[in-house]
Order: sequence, then structure tokens, then C-alpha cells
Amino acid sequence: MKQEIFAALDSVQQQYSVRILLAVESGSRAWGFASRDSDYDVRFVYAHPADWYLRVFEQRDVIEPQGDALLDPSGWELRKAKSSAQRVAELPHRLPGDRRIPKSIAVSHSCLF
Repeated sequence: MKQEIFAALDSVQQQYSVRILLAVESGSRAWGFASRDSDYDVRFVYAHPADWYLRVFEQRDVIEPQGDALLDPSGWELRKAKSSAQRVAELPHRLPGDRRIPKSIAVSHSCLF
């Protein structure tokens, strides 16, 4: 399945003229409780060529290519991913002295690259 995932990511790069910077497996497989019917949830962060960032009007910052019954890919543009991560990091999610990672932001992903 790994080769099919890489092929799908290569196809996304070609079709949308982007460069995928990071791809991870998420969902039930990443959490370790996949069933026989589980699909492969692949999430990725991508960047456009420089001229895309010079446009006056904002463009769509999500890529959701058509998957199939076994593969569910979805990606966020780098600035969107950074902005989302920054908002989570700024949340007042701990009491003073508490060093545990709160369950609400704990992430378990298997990195594909």
C-alpha cells in the first residue's frame, strides 16, 4: 500500500502544481485500532510556487483530491497548517507546573517520509 500512497501523493503534486513537504498517516491506522475495512487516511502539508503567494486575492488553501474506498488523502497549505498549529500552541491548556500534554492536543501520527 505504501507505493500506492506515494503514487497518489506524486499525482497530487503534478495535478495541483504543489510540493508536498510532509505527509502523515492519521485515523484508525495511526492510532493502532484499524479494522479490515479501515481506509488509509493520509494528511499532508504542501507549498505552492512563489507566484501563488504574490496574488492579491486569497486562494483555496486546502487540497482534497478524490480518493477511493482504500485511500483518503487531504492536505493543507503551509500557512494554513502553521496558523492552525500556532493557535493550538497559544491555548491556555495547562495549569502552572503541569507538564503533561493535554489529551485535546496530543497527536499520534505515523510519518510517511
